[in-house]
Amino acid sequence: GDVLVKGQPMLIVGPMKSMKTSILLDLCLSLATGVPFLNRFDVPRKCKVAIISGESGLATIRDTLLRIGKGRRIETKKTKTTKRIVLQTDNLLISDKIPQLGNSQHLAAIRAMIIEQKLEVLAIDPCYLALDGADAANIMVFGKQLAGVSQLCQELGVTLILCHHTKKSSGANFQPLQLTDAAWAGFGEHARQWILVNHRERFDPDTGLHKLNMVV
Repeated sequence: GDVLVKGQPMLIVGPMKSMKTSILLDLCLSLATGVPFLNRFDVPRKCKVAIISGESGLATIRDTLLRIGKGRRIETKKTKTTKRIVLQTDNLLISDKIPQLGNSQHLAAIRAMIIEQKLEVLAIDPCYLALDGADAANIMVFGKQLAGVSQLCQELGVTLILCHHTKKSSGANFQPLQLTDAAWAGFGEHARQWILVNHRERFDPDTGLHKLNMVV
């Protein structure tokens, strides 16, 4: 569609509580089922997607995906063993086991998972849990961690999506973000495509409505 190019690393960046995880889940579910992303951007075909998330817990991720799926009228089914309601798709894998991207053994495990599951998209949220942030300001040291998983995914033809936070002051004025608002060194150089999201006005808990800027 008009948002994502196959095989190129993507960043989804936003401040805290800016709905970036929900947008990531919407994107991944759309890719797995072929429904339009955000109910607007067409998905040319279904593909196999894996989400590795340490952000909210598996129960919250499932609930969010079910709410998104209900809004898109994606069919659900009840599992035989747990009687849990799940989405009617075999194209979406979810894990809460965050890998360390600077660890060669963890990269080998990612490679094996991609090959075994025939993945086309791999999403990691939030990526700071998968990285050693001790040298976050050092673009050479930190960039090396990003390069390992990026090169692996490009070698195997997989689209890598990393969900990341902004610098503390970014987004406070409710203006659209720029790629330079991403926290830590190396992310701007790493990304080939991105979704930058933040509120365009203060969130009103009485309405539950999030009004966002989204830069693609």
